Amino acid sequence: MSGSRLLLVDDDRTFRLSTAALLRQDGHEVSEAADGQRAVELLEEDTFDLILLDLKMPGLDGVRVVEVLRK
Repeated sequence: MSGSRLLLVDDDRTFRLSTAALLRQDGHEVSEAADGQRAVELLEEDTFDLILLDLKMPGLDGVRVVEVLRK
């Protein structure tokens, strides 16, 4: 999946930044969201090849994000 457009969603800033850096080193274009609400906003604005989504986040968690996307 080299060169893929990825959305990385995680409330843990350190994890998100380090993972995004590794993915970018592999040639991926990475957009980041710190919470589920921002992820939904980004998904309404753009398309991604893959979403890496934390399931346990405060507020709109990953399970709820998937439910919103399915509607």
